[in-house]
Amino acid sequence: MPGSASCAVIVTSRRRLLSLEGAVPLSLDVLPEADACALVARIAGRGRVVDAPEAVAEIAGLCGYLPLAIRMTAARLAHRPAWTPEDLVAELRAGSLRSGESGNQHAVSTAFALSYAHLSPALQRLFRLLGLHPGTDLDAYAAAALAGTDEATARQGLEELVDVHLLEQYEPHRYQLHDLLRRHTQEVLRESEPPARQDEAELRLLDHYLFTALNARQVVAPGQRLLAFEIDRPPVDAPDVSARAPALAWYEAEHAHLVALITCAAARGRVEHVWRYAHVLQHLFDIRGRTLDWVGTHELALAAVEHLDDRLAHAEILTSLAIAC
Repeated sequence: MPGSASCAVIVTSRRRLLSLEGAVPLSLDVLPEADACALVARIAGRGRVVDAPEAVAEIAGLCGYLPLAIRMTAARLAHRPAWTPEDLVAELRAGSLRSGESGNQHAVSTAFALSYAHLSPALQRLFRLLGLHPGTDLDAYAAAALAGTDEATARQGLEELVDVHLLEQYEPHRYQLHDLLRRHTQEVLRESEPPARQDEAELRLLDHYLFTALNARQVVAPGQRLLAFEIDRPPVDAPDVSARAPALAWYEAEHAHLVALITCAAARGRVEHVWRYAHVLQHLFDIRGRTLDWVGTHELALAAVEHLDDRLAHAEILTSLAIAC
């Protein structure tokens, strides 16, 4: 390394070098769209893509704006003279390039696997279980539910995943997987986590959100009638929603995830969770003007309660759906 004060040294690593004293850290995000499109053009050949800017933009987007994925994908186009950029887009949409030793997905997965292999077994498990979350982001409480641990342990694990660039923290206490990393979590999940354990983690996550939503509903609408039911797997730790303001703030932050959880529960045949979620969230949908979500979730709930011998639940869902309509 140069010893002169006039020279600079750039050290790159997938892991954040927290103990490197005197260094100025710079975390690189994915490429901006314009740069990603320029990389597609440079690798594929500008003459091949000059008349297809929309296809180039879609190629970059389907690669998640990751340079490695873009380079491998654009190289496919460069080596196939008969293909147009639109042909490559069609192949990417169909998922045809996700396999094979020379495919871009294999190369990207290999890069992710190097980071994954250096994790402790507990961190590996946490990382792959994140692939079960149906939302775009999550907090440490949701991660704790997936892993079956407490919030502090889950938060420490999430921060360690941020340090090795397997997770993004776009705002305090909220964590997000890149789309291609999410796909990778699902691959290692299938390989390493037995189906029964996946089911247990999904049920813990469902009960975590239902538990918190129920507490928030009782604070936001005290005295309104709610049908009684037991939550089978109450979380070890849950967000504080004991006052109206934090209860509504939690709901706003998690609204899209709550709807996604109802949809996923319906698809998995978890009928008790479907109607309970819809019943608990009805007032929150109402006061926030989320009428389309109100109707959509209650239609799923109506289909669910038809499989149950529970006339009260059936009546409550029908009544709430009628009000929404």
